[in-house]
Amino acid sequence: MRSNPGQCGRAFLVVRHHSVTVLFLILSLLVATGCASNRATGPYFEEPLSVISDKASVYFYRAPVIEQLSDTPRWTSRAYVQYDRIGELDPGGYFVHYLQPGRYRISDASNDNYGAQTIWLTVEAGRSYFIKADYRVRQQFFLSQSSRWATYLKSVDVVEALEELKQCRLM
Repeated sequence: MRSNPGQCGRAFLVVRHHSVTVLFLILSLLVATGCASNRATGPYFEEPLSVISDKASVYFYRAPVIEQLSDTPRWTSRAYVQYDRIGELDPGGYFVHYLQPGRYRISDASNDNYGAQTIWLTVEAGRSYFIKADYRVRQQFFLSQSSRWATYLKSVDVVEALEELKQCRLM
């Protein structure tokens, strides 16, 4: 009995198609779980580090996710000084960056295109400054399916920052 070569070819293509689909699903799952992991796993903030006499200490932080609000952003926020990326912040994370005295562009984007949130910060040697990655409700556009939250950076006074930093871990 002869088998139909057309039938064998189709069966091979079906098996191959399913293998590619399964492989794609596995890779997608690995990427999604990798992106969802929080890298703020260092020690909790206790107190500001000792200052360096000829530089300013700038603490960048992001408060933990508000669990009661299920749609609060869980993505990574980026921080730029001038136009150079200096770090990323996951919810509940912080890091310290040291700057020479002067005036700096602090932003969540590498350029000044639409959507970049920029603040200007003048720093002095031997002092500490605090920048918080926060979020607010974004204006919804008709039929928009995008997240309703937008992140932005803001300068925070020492009292507020030290209280909020207690909930944050080093990135």
